[in-house]
Amino acid sequence: MEKGSIVLFWITFLLYATAFIFYVAYFNSRKSKVGNLATLTIACGWLAHTLSLVLRGIGSEHIPGSTAYESLSLIAWFVILGYLMVEQTSKLKVLGIFITPMSSIFLLRSWFYYQPPGPRLGVLRSALTDAHFLLMYVTFAAFTVAAGSSILYLLQEWQVKKRKQTLLLKRLPSLGALEDTTHRAIIIGFLFFTIVVVIGAVQAQALWGTYFDAIFVSSMLTWLVYGSYLISRFFIGWRGRKGAFLAIIGYLLLLSIRFIVVPYISYFHGFRG
Repeated sequence: MEKGSIVLFWITFLLYATAFIFYVAYFNSRKSKVGNLATLTIACGWLAHTLSLVLRGIGSEHIPGSTAYESLSLIAWFVILGYLMVEQTSKLKVLGIFITPMSSIFLLRSWFYYQPPGPRLGVLRSALTDAHFLLMYVTFAAFTVAAGSSILYLLQEWQVKKRKQTLLLKRLPSLGALEDTTHRAIIIGFLFFTIVVVIGAVQAQALWGTYFDAIFVSSMLTWLVYGSYLISRFFIGWRGRKGAFLAIIGYLLLLSIRFIVVPYISYFHGFRG
């Protein structure tokens, strides 16, 4: 089972990387056939990814997500799923240029933590932990979409200010469409992230005897950044560049939690990843 899972893992990576090439080609050509090929490739990659995770689950006899390898792979899986939903509803196909390399990075990073399948650690065997992981993956997907659309927004705004009919200006979506995508994604991500922070505090108290561990503190800081985005937009009317910068800062903080804080805490408490 695990050999099949690994083969599918690398097929997934190749398909995501190939999809990135197709999305770039679509951006340059605007040919619908190329765009459809990009969508088909990323969808096939997601299906291969799904099968890889299923085989991994069968081999370990539990739902994947309890190891760093599985966790980062699942983040990539949810990011692609979230993007496919956005592409079908908002038609922001150009966002694939950001999403596909980010998912590929998550996959590559997960491989550094690879471990053969095995039973879960005792501290991770609970429904609350499963809920925490699941909601965190959804949060990552939403905030990744928000970061991607925010980067495209800043790029498009820069082109608009140049007041020239450049290729980027013609190819990128409108500022309104990008801003709306960022806003909707952050609303969804913020709701799930709020629950994640609460569950994380409960788990920290149960496991370590305190609410205020490094993960909780950094999560609260990230939560405040995204909360500031929503409050400033609703009460102060912040839109455009300021909101885009907040979305990007929040995402960088989120990445620092997963790639810096969580590995440190895991190592400190004798876990891997």
